[in-house]
Amino acid sequence: MNVILKIIVFFVVFVIVGTLVVGYLSIKPKRHKMEVSPAEYGFDYEKVSFLTSDGIKLSGWLVHSKENSKKVIILCHGYGCSKQDMLEFSWLSEKFNLLLFDFRAHGESEGGFTSHGWLEFRDVIAAANFLRNKGYNEIGGFGISLGAAVLLLAADQSNLKALVVDSPYASLEQMITRTFKFPLLKNVFGFAGRLIARLLRVNLEEVKPAQKVKEIKAPLLIIHGKFDSFIPVEDAKLIHRNANNAILWIVEAEHAQSYFVKRTEYKERVIAFFNKNL
Repeated sequence: MNVILKIIVFFVVFVIVGTLVVGYLSIKPKRHKMEVSPAEYGFDYEKVSFLTSDGIKLSGWLVHSKENSKKVIILCHGYGCSKQDMLEFSWLSEKFNLLLFDFRAHGESEGGFTSHGWLEFRDVIAAANFLRNKGYNEIGGFGISLGAAVLLLAADQSNLKALVVDSPYASLEQMITRTFKFPLLKNVFGFAGRLIARLLRVNLEEVKPAQKVKEIKAPLLIIHGKFDSFIPVEDAKLIHRNANNAILWIVEAEHAQSYFVKRTEYKERVIAFFNKNL
């Protein structure tokens, strides 16, 4: 019996320690070298930086519209990505100015760790304040995955006029639990994930885009992949049900791949949405 007990204890300790290690690595995403910039796309742009309310310096690119527009869209990347990844969506500059920036702990921005949305909402607010100080008042937001969720968390306080969110999660706590695929160990993994959040002083109750969306009055376009294996399409449906003024478009695609599956329609829908609401 002692041998069996020792095996059980070892296994539980191994699982908890392993989960904590994985959790720690998840808040320290690898920073990728900037290999491209708007210059490679032939855009007129300027390098910019701005401070968040908690003193983090964020790095960005302000791309000027080809039509000399007075409207601007903040582009928010996903976890482990950077502003250069959002150059995929630079076709928006045909009609609008664009602010591409790195979230804290990503790309060229400062920050020791990512909080998966808990603190990143301050990054979006800082971006919106920066743009208003530059004279822009008609500001929209476009985000992918983590960036989509953060936009929903920040939209009300940042006073964004129109939002396009592609593949947002509904609840960070729920997403942490879903990340671990072993049914019998979900409670152990979930506990470890909540422990990491507590150590980082992350209030998981506040990181629920599906609840925050109730406070958003701005028009909202939600895009989600029907076959998303990372953030299920049910999250998008819940966000849509709770929203005040939202359109839901479900694409037969995996996580954050809707644009690559339906490029032409994606562009048309997003541009038409911003043209109407921004």
